[in-house]
Amino acid sequence: MTFAKTISLAVAAALALPTAASAQEQDSDVSEYRNYRYVLGANQTCELFNQPQIIAANFLAGEVKSRLKRRGASDDDLEKIDAYEQGVSVGTGCPSREDQPALWARVDNVRSVTNAFIMAPSYMKTDPEGCSANGLKKMPRKEWELLARTVRNKIDDPAIQSSVVSFAERIASNLDEDCPRPVFGRTGTSRLMRPALSYINLLEDANDAMQKKIGVSKSNWNNLYSMGSSFGGDFEEDGFWRSRKSFTALTDDKFIDVIGLRGSDETVAAATIRLRLDGTYSPQGTFYVDRKANFKAHIRYGVSGLKIVASDGQEFIFDRTMRTEGNTFLGKTRFTLPQQSRDALFKLEPETEIRFFLREKDDGAWKLYSRSNGKDSTVLVGWIGQAYQWGTKPSALSR
Repeated sequence: MTFAKTISLAVAAALALPTAASAQEQDSDVSEYRNYRYVLGANQTCELFNQPQIIAANFLAGEVKSRLKRRGASDDDLEKIDAYEQGVSVGTGCPSREDQPALWARVDNVRSVTNAFIMAPSYMKTDPEGCSANGLKKMPRKEWELLARTVRNKIDDPAIQSSVVSFAERIASNLDEDCPRPVFGRTGTSRLMRPALSYINLLEDANDAMQKKIGVSKSNWNNLYSMGSSFGGDFEEDGFWRSRKSFTALTDDKFIDVIGLRGSDETVAAATIRLRLDGTYSPQGTFYVDRKANFKAHIRYGVSGLKIVASDGQEFIFDRTMRTEGNTFLGKTRFTLPQQSRDALFKLEPETEIRFFLREKDDGAWKLYSRSNGKDSTVLVGWIGQAYQWGTKPSALSR
């Protein structure tokens, strides 16, 4: 059975909800597309899904969009049926189930469908270790089974659990077709593995963070590191994040990612920017905005200073709050931007470009965080604000 047919039989049925009686609304592809876009919009203003579920929902929305285009839908047609902004409006403030039953019916159905994608690799009849989302990272069946059990045990309703497992088995049959047994060491690939792979990355980051928090030596970490985290989590700043989103809207090589983070407690950064230089022993670091809107930075090196320079020439110099002895790659330094400087920076136009500079020694020159691949530390002020706002929206994951 093809993936498109699997979706038509299982997902369309799951998402069937009362709609207007127009011919357009009776079209199952249109209804599916509207539903996915609606709940993804609601997730923008209220945390409804974790990262793997978001990946699965975006994947499914993209599949349905492609089907509509193959049937002749234009970009204007798709814009007219897109319910994303409606979802943004309805999700604002995380309304209760009683106040917005239609929203929650859609959310519950999409959660079930996306959970099935996360569980699917464990139900493959062929060896899942021969299948990967990108042809590189692969894992034995026991780890996929652990993942499926983790997700399945969070579903309280036996009927819903049975339905999710049934759909997961359907998806697994598509995985079996996408990923035949490896030949001469080559690994099969399937995009359907992406949500499950993302969940494994979350588990690895959480385990990494927990080991650091309780002070276990890295050489004794007992974790899942069969593949490693895609994000390269930094627990000291990021904390236990559940979902993340890039707010870098331009593709020019000089721009780097501004990431919004959602997490389980006040220790999770709301926005973060990785500061990178070429060279293993160069001063690498992280700029982040905590959940109280404080601007902070952590540099894995003993350095003297850090500042932000705006494109209009204004400078915003950080206060150094901690530095280990010596300017060495074994040291670390922490910085905080004074509140007055932070407020002044936020008053800049959203399109204002800013860059990060560091000074390794007290009498040294300021050096731009820049790399040989053309990327320096350029971001737009507005992106930081957008990431912070997204990261601090209320959560309804437990509802």
